[in-house]
Amino acid sequence: MIEKVLKLFSRNNFFYNTIYWTILKYLKYENKCIVNRYNLEHLIYILTGAKINIYEYDYLEELCDYDLSNIRSNDVVLNIGAGAGLYALLSAPICRHVYVIEPILTEVLLRNIRQSKFKDKITVLDYAFGKDGYIECSYWGKQIKIKSKSIQTILNELDPAPTYIKCDCEGCEFDGFTTCNDFKDVRYIELEYHTNDPKELKKLIDHFKSNGYTVKVLDKASIKEFKYIGIMRAIRHI
Repeated sequence: MIEKVLKLFSRNNFFYNTIYWTILKYLKYENKCIVNRYNLEHLIYILTGAKINIYEYDYLEELCDYDLSNIRSNDVVLNIGAGAGLYALLSAPICRHVYVIEPILTEVLLRNIRQSKFKDKITVLDYAFGKDGYIECSYWGKQIKIKSKSIQTILNELDPAPTYIKCDCEGCEFDGFTTCNDFKDVRYIELEYHTNDPKELKKLIDHFKSNGYTVKVLDKASIKEFKYIGIMRAIRHI
């Protein structure tokens, strides 16, 4: 695949051939390849078996903002706010199992998971994330009232229990995580936060720290014009 991509840029002269072979040697040494929006659909198909319409993803947040290299082979991933399922599809070949929560885009999500050759490693949960009871979910012009569960209830009920959480729940992360006081065996939490309030952000950071996590707050790489959105990583060495 690397050779096919690089040959598009090669030329029949010494200068371009030198660049071509230098890049090829570097990519092979680093075990990397050139990826862009135009070849990404094919690469996802090779990796997962799913035929993804990449244009369903406006900003490719799963690839730009979240670091899948931190997932271990024995991890159980809880993907809160799975969207159309790109993160779940890419993490399933790496980890032990993936749970997904997605109250809005369920039709697209289920279609993509059914296509995946790792579909037996992905479980779609039939509730939303938030408080125990019912919540109103509103996103992409859709609004529904749906049964929901708190992170504490989810961690207590799931077997095998999650060890890795990726969360994009459009603001529910503050009430969702600060009400949890026993994160079980969760060693890594990566979430998108939504707030303009420094005090609210600090409260979430302090809550993770009080539960033994080291916290990093990063700018959102995929889209920077929204100053109230960022990425938070809470890491615990267990």
